[in-house]
Parts: sequence; structure tokens; C-alpha cells
Amino acid sequence: MRCYQRCSRPAHPPLARHQPLVQRREPSAAERASAGLGRSLQFELFRPGQVNVKQYYAELPIAVRVTGSYHDIGLFAADVANLSRIVTLNNIVLTPLAGRPGMLTMDCTAKTFRYLDPDEISAQSKAQGAKK
Repeated sequence: MRCYQRCSRPAHPPLARHQPLVQRREPSAAERASAGLGRSLQFELFRPGQVNVKQYYAELPIAVRVTGSYHDIGLFAADVANLSRIVTLNNIVLTPLAGRPGMLTMDCTAKTFRYLDPDEISAQSKAQGAKK
């Protein structure tokens, strides 16, 4: 019997539950904090970077540093994965915290995405046309 016949849910849940890309809206304070609520994490850094504009979307990198237990950091990553918008965690570095056994610091870059509005797309097309 195959997994799809005996499992009550699919091995890979559909991406339909995510709002893949949003229009012109940066992450709100509530969205930023919701992933870390109740996790006993210390947020030491949350610094949005420069927006990277692609052909049809823009990417906002955010430098993040949190301190907590391995378990709490793992739950934080799971909470980020369950946000209503697509957010990826990249360049993850875990380091033990000196003098505090069982505590780690996680440095990473969170990336969130949004659609370009029609004006931005036409400006992008004109800029690429001028390069050619």
C-alpha cells in the first residue's frame, strides 16, 4: 500500500495555504513578531536590507539574530515556515553562546517577496530595453 493510500494527509502539503507574493506591503510588526511569540527567544537583530528587484517580483532580505535553546530556534523556523506569506531563511549559522550552556545564537537572512505593480514592471522593462 502506498503512502498516499494509507496516509491521512499528503507528504507535501499544497502551497495554496500561502499567499505567495503580496502587493507593495512590507512585513508588519505583528507578522515579524508572530513567529517568535512564546518561544523564549531573544531577538538581537532585525534589520531589513535593500530591496532586490527581479523581473516580476521584489525580494526583501532581512538580517536576523536570535538567541535561545536549540528546540526554541527550531520551533521559530517552523513558525516562519507557517506564516501566511512566503518567507525563506537563508545563510543560517548556529553558534553556542559562551557561558550559557544549552543556548545558541542563530544568525540568518530571512527573505520575503512581493509582486511588482504594473508601473514597476514597465519601468523594469524599459531599463532592460535600454541596456540592450
